[in-house]
Amino acid sequence: MEWFLRVAAALVLAALPLLPAHGKRPPYADKWGEIKTPFDEAAAEAALEPGNSRLSGRTFAKLGFLSKKYGAERLVFLLPLVPYYEEWYARFRRNPAVGLDYLDKRAVQYHARALTDEEGRFVFENLKPGRYLLYSTVGYTITNEWREVVGVERGYNVFGHLISTVPIYGERHVDIIPLTHHILRIVEIKTDGEHVDLGDVR
Repeated sequence: MEWFLRVAAALVLAALPLLPAHGKRPPYADKWGEIKTPFDEAAAEAALEPGNSRLSGRTFAKLGFLSKKYGAERLVFLLPLVPYYEEWYARFRRNPAVGLDYLDKRAVQYHARALTDEEGRFVFENLKPGRYLLYSTVGYTITNEWREVVGVERGYNVFGHLISTVPIYGERHVDIIPLTHHILRIVEIKTDGEHVDLGDVR
């Protein structure tokens, strides 16, 4: 057992330099999230030139089997799907919240935006045909109820032997936990003047 504890302690000490200090990203994390494809500002700017197409939809988060929470009064971003964003999407499509930290500051300047209404609906006007990356969020909360154990009630038989224990709970606590659902989706407008209705987007 002693040799096992020595090995375990050595592994923990070896891992300590890899942990971020004070919540900051360690240097190796920047390399891990680096996008190698250069961002083409001219291509992004050209993709956002005015057109005659329209894009609409409704953002939501699925909270249960039949329950939906719509993204009321949330910004929806439309990013031109240039090669830079294609690589970014391939890497971070399953976790866009992490990917946002690795976006090129120049890239985020090139976008169209819309604000959802109280029921999560959004509309983009005057778009050119092309492929875009749609990004938005939906905020929601979950409720966590708990009671701490403040004691134990013990039951004994006639011989004085312990036969049962029942926990005694203190007051009820309720925690409201805010969470964010991230929406990331590739959309395409094929022809000028087309109206693309995405319906519910999650």
